[in-house]
Amino acid sequence: MAWTNEETDVMKNAYVLGYDVEEIVEYMKGSGHDRSAASVRAKISSLKRAGWEPVVIEQEKSREVDWIIVSCLTIGAIIVGYWWSIQ
Repeated sequence: MAWTNEETDVMKNAYVLGYDVEEIVEYMKGSGHDRSAASVRAKISSLKRAGWEPVVIEQEKSREVDWIIVSCLTIGAIIVGYWWSIQ
């Protein structure tokens, strides 16, 4: 079965987000597209041969930012709780 433009776009989005092949398959299933891991690998390979050069977004950086935000909010809550308790 040929890939639709929508399926290709969903696969490209998942790839750019840094997902591996198995994660792309799950991402696509969540979007209503059922493709096998072999089909996804073949599509990625054919797109790269055709000149597609994806810019992969680093997931680790977003996790680091999330950790920093959660830490700051936790410290802020502790300070506010302490300040509230001494009033």
